[in-house]
Amino acid sequence: MRIRFWLMAIGLIFCVNAAQAKDKHIPLDVAVAHNNQGVKYLTAEDLERAEWEFKTAVEVDPKYADAQNNLGLVYKYQGHYPEAIAALRRAVKIDSKWASPFNHLGTVYLATDDYSKAIDNFKKAIALDKNYPDAYYNMGITYLKKASQENDPKENWKKAVSALQKATEIDPHLYHAHTDLADTYRKLGEWEKAILRYRVAIETNPSDLTPWKGLGELYQEQGDAAKAAECFAKASAKPPQGKEKNQLALGESFLNQKRYGEALALFQDVLKNDPQNAKAYFDIGYTQLGQGNYAEAVKAFQQAAKIQPNFVGAYYNLAAAYAALDDLNNAVSALEQALLADPNHLRSLYDLGRIYQKLGRKTEAAARLCQFKKLVGDTMPEEKAIADKLLSQLGGC
Repeated sequence: MRIRFWLMAIGLIFCVNAAQAKDKHIPLDVAVAHNNQGVKYLTAEDLERAEWEFKTAVEVDPKYADAQNNLGLVYKYQGHYPEAIAALRRAVKIDSKWASPFNHLGTVYLATDDYSKAIDNFKKAIALDKNYPDAYYNMGITYLKKASQENDPKENWKKAVSALQKATEIDPHLYHAHTDLADTYRKLGEWEKAILRYRVAIETNPSDLTPWKGLGELYQEQGDAAKAAECFAKASAKPPQGKEKNQLALGESFLNQKRYGEALALFQDVLKNDPQNAKAYFDIGYTQLGQGNYAEAVKAFQQAAKIQPNFVGAYYNLAAAYAALDDLNNAVSALEQALLADPNHLRSLYDLGRIYQKLGRKTEAAARLCQFKKLVGDTMPEEKAIADKLLSQLGGC
């Protein structure tokens, strides 16, 4: 299990928007410059230099909430928990409507095993920002930690599942959340859901081999030695390392902050050194999709799928790009390719049923929606309700 405090959750600020609300403190330029330099050091994992830069920013401008927040995060990484709590509380006092410091306070309390305070702060973060995936993720991890110390852990496992599901609904790219969900489903004996989540984790981040290990253990528990051996073999493969992996991680954090230009530059830089990096093409496609550049997104997702023919996420998002261009026939083709790679991919089954229904292909729509309904369980309640309504119009399964 991993606490979620990557760059996307840090609240690092590279620049200040001059159009900020008048009642919000606008930091001094010198403080901003030092904060930005601290961000660079923190990205490079040079905590000592990052600490000095953030301390300088705070000294120059004590009301600079971002610098206080970032300083608290450095202290957290260093294991200096009282100092981290003090800095983060100063950030909260300066800007009580900002969710990020509450989330980071929660991670500090989680690190010190104070689960009640951790959950309280994650709830405050969520109250301020209901679409904050990291706060939901961290709350889920807290419930799992609590469960690990209880004789009857099921109640907290279920609470963890609820929080982790919400995190992945908001940000489907949280592959750690998919893996932790799969592990929890295994503990609850919900084998099919566990398999589905391991598969999503694998397709979301093929470079992380952890879900292969979990999937192998699941098949081993089920007595399927052949499938277990296949998964363990993939889990033992050497993962990609070095600069490219770090650039992808940083670019994805920028992407989640909608800092599209910075994200795109990093992904393109990866391709200069590794032209066959399917994940970089996928991330470029997702960046273009986020900016509304649908034709460019199509090209990138096509390239990702060409390099990695079983890349379900590439086909699925390729379909989304085609649908945005109102090219529903090609969207259908892309979704069918996704289902060839993974016949149980819920999103593809659901979207394909919807598109077939829109195209008037009622028999095919009913078939795909029935497959979706059979597999979905309780994981996608809104989509399940829509599928039920459509199936009633299509004559059922």
